[in-house]
Amino acid sequence: MRKIVLGLIVTWMLCLGVAPAQAAGGTTLIAYNTVNGILAGNIWEYTTQDVLQQRLRNFPLNWPVFLMGTSLNYYHIGELVGFGTVGRPEFYWNNPEYPYDSRPIGREKLGVAALMICDPEDRMELLIPAGVNLHQEIIRQLNERGINLAAIHAEGTFKELTYSIAFNIEKKGIDPKNLSSFTSVYQEPAPSDWRLMGVLATDPQTQPLLTYGGIPCHLHGIQQYGLIGGHMVKVVPDQVRVSVYPIYHSEVNLADLVLEVISANNQRIVLKVSNRGLAHCDHVKVTASLPDGKLVLSTRLATLAPQGAEFIDLGPTAPIQGSRVTFSIDPQNEILEFNENNNTIATSVR
Repeated sequence: MRKIVLGLIVTWMLCLGVAPAQAAGGTTLIAYNTVNGILAGNIWEYTTQDVLQQRLRNFPLNWPVFLMGTSLNYYHIGELVGFGTVGRPEFYWNNPEYPYDSRPIGREKLGVAALMICDPEDRMELLIPAGVNLHQEIIRQLNERGINLAAIHAEGTFKELTYSIAFNIEKKGIDPKNLSSFTSVYQEPAPSDWRLMGVLATDPQTQPLLTYGGIPCHLHGIQQYGLIGGHMVKVVPDQVRVSVYPIYHSEVNLADLVLEVISANNQRIVLKVSNRGLAHCDHVKVTASLPDGKLVLSTRLATLAPQGAEFIDLGPTAPIQGSRVTFSIDPQNEILEFNENNNTIATSVR
């Protein structure tokens, strides 16, 4: 599963673009982790609100901003939803425990974060009839316009609104045949006033990175007065206004864990472990093993920040001189990376 996810990401980074007929705009998507990555159990990789705020500094203050994804506290998660402008973002996480309310993001880890910074010049307005399935109507209209990647904003009154809040993802990933094991579903009494945001990704290479369940339109929302919110399962509009912003620039950020051997002998092993990526990592495992598979060193780092590095200085649990030793970081591929080829070093210890 993890190999498939990584292949999709690499392909997307190399091939993503917009149709030549469209003029290049400024709307940008900056993502950390992926939707299918976290559902497959990539819960030890995340970003923070501080990182997102730093990225916003590169854009004009008046540009609209949207945020979707999940908050993350070990195995306990919630849904992210954000609006506002670069100068005044409003980022919330939706609590999966009673009272199931929406709260401003503080120091929560963000398991998946898709930050969309929208150029006002790219804005298009869609005419949405009352009584339609909003997800399907957005897909239909944007397909007709040849747009396969876009940020979406909807606001107004809805006749029907069903939403969910994810509450648990295990390291082994979710069970797609038992949705109630990781998400709770709620029905909002009609009519109700909500504001929604999200992303459309119809290209089969990008869709699993940003959407869920094979539906290319992924929407999150919050009640108009900010009391509750979550992932939109089904929404039927009454009177709503929908704007879309075709996305012209995009990136997906993951970790890139690297291991260097500083010295190794029977008395001590000194390693430098680095994260050359732009996502935080927890529980980073480092090992050293002999040709027969016997471990002579095994430890974990609590956290490894983006562009961060730490030194490990430990004594081996068995003699290693005269042996060929394999040093590995994240040996079981528990953390999704762009490059898995720089995680292992095999060398003869003299």
